[in-house]
Amino acid sequence: MNVERADSGNLDLLRSFAVICVLVFHVLLFFGRGRLPHDLVYIGHWGVLVFFVHTSMVLMASLERQARTGDGRSGFFGFMVRRAFRLLPLCWLTILVIVGFGLPVGHLHAGQFVAVSSAPLDVVQNLLLVQNLGGAESLEAPLWSLPYEMQMYLVLPVLFWLSSRARTPLAMLALWGAVAALAAWRHHEAERDLLDYAPCFLAGVAGYAIARARGGALQLSFVLWPLAIGLATAFYLTRPSLTHGWLACLVIAVAVVGIRELPDGRWRRLFQLIARYSYGVYLAHFLLIWLAFDRLRDAPWGAQLAVFGATLVIVPVAAFHLVERPMIRVGERVARSLRRPAAQGTR
Repeated sequence: MNVERADSGNLDLLRSFAVICVLVFHVLLFFGRGRLPHDLVYIGHWGVLVFFVHTSMVLMASLERQARTGDGRSGFFGFMVRRAFRLLPLCWLTILVIVGFGLPVGHLHAGQFVAVSSAPLDVVQNLLLVQNLGGAESLEAPLWSLPYEMQMYLVLPVLFWLSSRARTPLAMLALWGAVAALAAWRHHEAERDLLDYAPCFLAGVAGYAIARARGGALQLSFVLWPLAIGLATAFYLTRPSLTHGWLACLVIAVAVVGIRELPDGRWRRLFQLIARYSYGVYLAHFLLIWLAFDRLRDAPWGAQLAVFGATLVIVPVAAFHLVERPMIRVGERVARSLRRPAAQGTR
């Protein structure tokens, strides 16, 4: 990973891997009628943990670039505006579709889709991404992870500030260890708050700090990157637990630092495309599994596969170009406007 670059083929591969894990898990869960091989039971959960690592590494590098170019003068509010316009619009559209059509996509039990409460207060909690705090169930199963991501945004600027002032990356590694120790000491059966996932995000912060200290010097062959992802995945899946997840996330975050970027070519372009549309895939795939294989269950098998394959491409692509990218640009404009009064005040 090179913090100087605005894009990274290695991180695109990591994000692609994460969304594929979640997609494969839900497809297998539907067709397996809730019965999966032991080693694959937590593959979807692992994909979400990988998303957390990816998010923190990308956003830390983004904060550095913004600080270097002057965009960072919009400060915390500018950062949150950018993230809100990135995360919320497509999430809200997904929720409105689910509520508007009464879609039963809250859970998937024994191969059956199950609806959850769409009472006004539950819908509001989902729209605000605070259902983990308010006790409402996610209206769509994949929505469960977004509150943790949104809440982590609140502290990422502080972590960037600490990292930029630390003389060595050991400070961020020590912070990761302290938070992991606290979370392990407070261990409980159900993963229910940000502290349970903070070590995953902090693993990405530690990886960023190491990359920054190294100055972008990449030495090892790229082939070690998919190998590292595979070994971390096997480590977690053989004994899935919070602590194993934290350690596996740290392995991934540290491993990418000394590995050369994926060379230009068709594979890099493929992973770039998957990563670009991954948020749409993440939010839409559960709905599309329901549509193709449950709602159209009486249709010929070939037709179901065709519907699923086509919509899995069309919907995320359309969502990105019609919702995500326009809203990202609006967020950028709003965030830049926040720094003008401060800039004028210094004249």
